[in-house]
Amino acid sequence: KRDWSSDVCSSDLIVVVIATVDASTGRPVGRPALVTRGFLNGDEDNKLVEAAIDIALKAIQHKGDRAAETGLIKAQLSESVSRFLSRETKRRPLVVPVVVEV
Repeated sequence: KRDWSSDVCSSDLIVVVIATVDASTGRPVGRPALVTRGFLNGDEDNKLVEAAIDIALKAIQHKGDRAAETGLIKAQLSESVSRFLSRETKRRPLVVPVVVEV
């Protein structure tokens, strides 16, 4: 059995995406934040970070009157940011979505 936690810690490729959403509508409040560890640290990566934030924001903007569930929002954040970063960097960081309802 593979120990995923030691694999992640040894590679230190972690991206935390923090999104604040309105609890009643599920719509984003402001722009998501991106926190990295061992990934996207240099000045040249600032454009990539901004692009990843834009991708995260687009992923959680939804149409309709119903609020999206927190689990769905987390899945959308993780999938879209993971796919984008993998495509752009050819690396696969662990993407941890955090959704704060206000």
